[in-house]
Amino acid sequence: MGFGRKHIIACLQALVAACAIFGGSVSSAHADIGDRVTNVATVTQTDDRRSLTIATNEASFTIEARRTPSEIEFFRVIADAPDAISVQLNGSDYSPSGDLSGPFVSFEEPVLVNQKLLDRARPNNLVPAQTYFTGELTVVRVVDLGQNGNPERIETVAVKVASDGGDTVTLRLYEDSVELGTKQ
Repeated sequence: MGFGRKHIIACLQALVAACAIFGGSVSSAHADIGDRVTNVATVTQTDDRRSLTIATNEASFTIEARRTPSEIEFFRVIADAPDAISVQLNGSDYSPSGDLSGPFVSFEEPVLVNQKLLDRARPNNLVPAQTYFTGELTVVRVVDLGQNGNPERIETVAVKVASDGGDTVTLRLYEDSVELGTKQ
């Protein structure tokens, strides 16, 4: 018995069911936030004499971050503050155009804090800040667990910071560690 219309319809129904259950794929590979994923699902039916394989149209989508609350905090570096938190600073870049999608440029090195070079090779002591002096180093922290798309990789998030006077800077912040999902 060959493949008739009923067999083809059954194959297509099985393919749709497989796509619904497996998201269009039985095997999976890791994709990071911002990655474009393209998939084609196939189903094969075989009888005694021949085989029929049907493929879906190509489907594409972009991996997005989970929608979770974000918290932004501002700090200053104070080496000997008794109530300071110790944090590894992984750096940041800025966008000369002000566009959240970049391009981004590294800040010039070295960074001076209280007449000393900032040592980013070790954790620095930070205290919360609401105001800053002209030229003072500003540390920005964004906490948003939904931005941690790959817990095994240091990721980035772009933020635009505005002063009360109207000045703005667009920053790309780097995750401080691979476990927490915090960006500074």
